[in-house]
Amino acid sequence: MKRLRPLLKKSIGDFIFGRQRLFILFVFCSFLFWTITKLSKPYQVSLLFDVILLEVPKTLVIHDETPDIEINLTATGFDILRYQWFSKQLRVSAENGQRKGSFFEVPLREQQFLLQEQLLENTTLNGFKELTLSLTFSELDQKRVPVYIQANLDFLPGYLLDDVLKAQPDSIDVIGIKEQLDTLSFVPTALFEKKELSETFTMDLELILFNDLVYNTKRVNVLGTISRYSEKQFQIPIRIRNLPASTQIKLFPAMARLTILARVEQLQRLKAEDFELSLDYEEQRPYTSLTLPLRLTKTPSGIKKIDWQPKQIEYLIRK
Repeated sequence: MKRLRPLLKKSIGDFIFGRQRLFILFVFCSFLFWTITKLSKPYQVSLLFDVILLEVPKTLVIHDETPDIEINLTATGFDILRYQWFSKQLRVSAENGQRKGSFFEVPLREQQFLLQEQLLENTTLNGFKELTLSLTFSELDQKRVPVYIQANLDFLPGYLLDDVLKAQPDSIDVIGIKEQLDTLSFVPTALFEKKELSETFTMDLELILFNDLVYNTKRVNVLGTISRYSEKQFQIPIRIRNLPASTQIKLFPAMARLTILARVEQLQRLKAEDFELSLDYEEQRPYTSLTLPLRLTKTPSGIKKIDWQPKQIEYLIRK
């Protein structure tokens, strides 16, 4: 009998402990069911969301580092917990924002559909506490600045550039503080070198930029058009302009030597008649000068270099 008592006590204890565990399990299941039921129901709440601002005008600097908006929405308890436990961010476009005094105001109502799409599937966006997002800002200036090409070129004998190096684009937009932009007259490219050039070339070049300015591009394309050049000389008769019909004038000399540098293929087509060197009779000043300046008054396009001799012509007037 004495041996049965410990066994009996153990059996009764196990029974009582088992009923307690069953009771606790029942309470836990009931609480879980109640919680799921409650969290499955929709609730109307107001929540704060962090804003990621998009399409801000380039000439504006927004000072609010972490702007937010308060939204009234209807969502299940589960979704509300997800909003509260995890990062809440919404992308808001500033494209239609307006400057009003010291604030930049971004309308929210017209973006309601876009904001609704960023919320969880069963969430309904009811409205906003404030219909506009007001942000403090500073305004920058914008300036169109030419590109300056830094180059060190070397050519094979007889070859030259047809024109100056050309950048595409040849000017860029720069945004920054007005005082700094006023000192900026050009944007230089990185220095590049080419040797023994004889053919047209193109290349991409980086621009040398200041960190505190905003540029609409960081690279440009540079074109260098190269041709073969040679010299040619012509004897050109000198023309006299504005000479009265009753006046005769004798020139010393009556012809001038013209020397040009042009593309080889162009030289083959050029004639003396394509050029004109002339004097203007109205420039003569009796008793003060015995010479008149000789000027080039007609020349074809595309000539690289042109020179003539003499530059001054002696004359004798006969009336």
